[in-house]
Amino acid sequence: METAEQRDQMEQHSAVVTSLYKDASPQLIRVLQRKLGNRSDAEEVAQDAFEKLLEVIQHKEQEIEDLHRYFFTLANHMAIDRLRRRQIQYQYEQTNLLAELDFESGGPEQITQAQEQINQARQALAALPEKTRHVFLLVRFEGLTHAEVSARLGLSKKAIEYHMRQGLTAIVERVKASAT
Repeated sequence: METAEQRDQMEQHSAVVTSLYKDASPQLIRVLQRKLGNRSDAEEVAQDAFEKLLEVIQHKEQEIEDLHRYFFTLANHMAIDRLRRRQIQYQYEQTNLLAELDFESGGPEQITQAQEQINQARQALAALPEKTRHVFLLVRFEGLTHAEVSARLGLSKKAIEYHMRQGLTAIVERVKASAT
């Protein structure tokens, strides 16, 4: 059972963490946005890190000497986890490209040619700059509109069009080059 003193102490800890979040979150979100490539994910990670920090403080799971550093480190680890999940998702989607092909309708030469084209497209996609690849995947694989990607990433519609054009051009050129 909680005593009044324990409740007061928890409220004080919560106030300290809330104040830290208000003061440090703009800087943290900027750092996370650079790491994750978009503001929406950065804000989510910052919020999740704040909630986790509150939980750690309230349950006295450990003594924290530098709350600011701990908050940033926690958020950084959460961002890395998000990037890992994103990479796993990307690899899964790329693997599924092969499964979507109807190999039974073509002969061995057509199958080999289709596999080579897919490999070339994958390599071209992997070689794209991070932001271009991210925009391309959001539009082509997640089905977002240019306006939705623009809002999500905080980029202009012209920038989205530029990244899409760059991505498509690189992939088409690579696949064409391998066909000759």
